[in-house]
Amino acid sequence: MQDIAVAIGERIHELIILEIQRMCREVMEQQKQITRRLTVLENSFPIRKELPVNFSQSHQARMKGANITTIRKRLQLSQAAFARLLNVDRANLCKWEHDKVVPSPATVAKIAAYRNMGKKMLRKRLQELEEKMWNS
Repeated sequence: MQDIAVAIGERIHELIILEIQRMCREVMEQQKQITRRLTVLENSFPIRKELPVNFSQSHQARMKGANITTIRKRLQLSQAAFARLLNVDRANLCKWEHDKVVPSPATVAKIAAYRNMGKKMLRKRLQELEEKMWNS
């Protein structure tokens, strides 16, 4: 009776090992398929080397006046306060907001930095600006 139990236990052990090996093969095949799909997707979107890497030269460096106004109002800042943050004249900011003048790419990058900024971070920046003004 004990021999039968040992034989059954060994057979169960063999079957478990075979099942694990089968599952491993399936997983490896799925991984190969995913890798092939990923390669096809990557190759379907060719990298355009002629695009400029520098943000200041990129077409993304443009920003409409309405966007600037929206960012400023979301931060609940006056034109004067926002101009101080950007280290520009308030009149220039007004011209940008009314699309009379286009800000430089470097300034657009500064403005874009405030696009997703929270109010805590904004307060910190304003405090740093005040300290800088008082210390100079």
